[in-house]
Amino acid sequence: MGVGTGAARIVGEGDVDRRARAGPRDLPAPWGAIAWEPLAIRRNRSKAQLYFGGWNGRRVVLKDFGRPLQMPVMGGFARWTLGNEAAALRGLDGVPGVPRLLARSESVLVMEWVPGVPLSGFPPRGVPAVTFDRLEALLARIHAAGWAVGDLHRSNVLVSDDAVHLVDFALATAHSTLRGRAMAAHVQRLDRSAVAKLRRRAGFPLTAEDEALLARQPAWLRSWRRLKRARHQKRRSRDAARRARSSDGSQSTEAGDQHE
Repeated sequence: MGVGTGAARIVGEGDVDRRARAGPRDLPAPWGAIAWEPLAIRRNRSKAQLYFGGWNGRRVVLKDFGRPLQMPVMGGFARWTLGNEAAALRGLDGVPGVPRLLARSESVLVMEWVPGVPLSGFPPRGVPAVTFDRLEALLARIHAAGWAVGDLHRSNVLVSDDAVHLVDFALATAHSTLRGRAMAAHVQRLDRSAVAKLRRRAGFPLTAEDEALLARQPAWLRSWRRLKRARHQKRRSRDAARRARSSDGSQSTEAGDQHE
């Protein structure tokens, strides 16, 4: 999930688009009766929308693929990621630190809410020191269960007082498949490299193994990640400018009302 299921802030009306405010549609029982609330801020149209709600006395999270499934080019990929994430969550069922899948339909996944604050929500050098030991232990459990995450980044790591959780397994790879066997060692190494990068970004010293992992990253991968970071930064800047314009317009309206 580009935003973690356990800790994204409850968003305001101005932060989400019209479709997200309308909520998920055509859900099977019992999920259709839940009053779902948007969980994440504005997301790329090609990404699933995230919602939270209450069911049987506990919080649950819904990942709605309805919009990307309708896109001409992205529809097939969205269908694959929905099925792949469902398979990963089933394969990792019972692994501490991985949310449990509760239901799947043709366009949504429902899973348990897990607590924590995304690594992306911490101030510089504000990440608890024990975080990366816990993250490495969780990653080892996932690898031992026959899976690799494949898309490990700050928004997918949720940190609480006593645990670390991982969310968003859309690009996970199972070692049991032909593709997984061929890529297992490579994707596991990418997972461990991602932890090393997160450790470095949080201001902690790298181990000798971290240094070796980062040195082995191919040039094309480093270039692609730089491009991806630049695109994310551009989108964040554009969203910030849009919110600023909206705020300025509201203040101007209020000032005009006061003068009347």
